[in-house]
Amino acid sequence: MIHYRHLEPSNLDGFTRLDRSDYSSTWCRMKDGLLIQEKRVFRHPGFSQSQWDGIIKEWTDKLSRGEMLLISAFDDETPIGVAGLDINQRYGCDNLMYNFGPLWISKEYRGRGIGKRLFMMVKEEAEILDVSGLYISATPVPKTVDFYIRMGCQLLSNPDLQLFAEEPEDIHMYLNLPKSVHRSC
Repeated sequence: MIHYRHLEPSNLDGFTRLDRSDYSSTWCRMKDGLLIQEKRVFRHPGFSQSQWDGIIKEWTDKLSRGEMLLISAFDDETPIGVAGLDINQRYGCDNLMYNFGPLWISKEYRGRGIGKRLFMMVKEEAEILDVSGLYISATPVPKTVDFYIRMGCQLLSNPDLQLFAEEPEDIHMYLNLPKSVHRSC
């Protein structure tokens, strides 16, 4: 049975088993303000043990300092998905958005609504914070971009300079939160 819970620095064991690998034969990119697809292979082999060690250390540090929110999905006690929100710094043209991410679902559990549930749980948490929206830097594959569009996210015409520099090939998007009056920048 799948269950969800907030993560604390002390309960990050087992995430190295989460299969982050992904493949797509097409790629999304922005051209003249429009989202287009092109033939281009995207392959993410998953994380190595040393990469996972770095990720877990970063999460532990941020959770300990209260700079991050992480919610995970579990099958019994095995982590099968995770979603997060960086609550330490604000982004966007109005500096009123928190950076959403990661959103990773283990390969064998994709397509079951787990990502949607995690996204909605993080969104609900963000709605009580003093921010206008969520900033999303989406992996540029059609399934990922389509997921965020289905969740109500919109393309940013002017991505945050810092986040764009970190992920220039990602599709930069935002989600207005209900109480906000946000512009797309």
